[in-house]
Amino acid sequence: MRFRRTRLWIAGLVAFVFGFPLSEKAFAGFFNVVDTSIGLGLAIADSAGGS
Repeated sequence: MRFRRTRLWIAGLVAFVFGFPLSEKAFAGFFNVVDTSIGLGLAIADSAGGS
């Protein structure tokens, strides 16, 4: 039983170590997409303002 618990902790630690840098990049990419979308929407609204 003790060995199974240790293996679970090791698996969780490995998943965290490998997943943390990937999630950071995905999180940064998400905000980049949102920022670009907002900028594009504002640019379209600005260009259509005189019509």
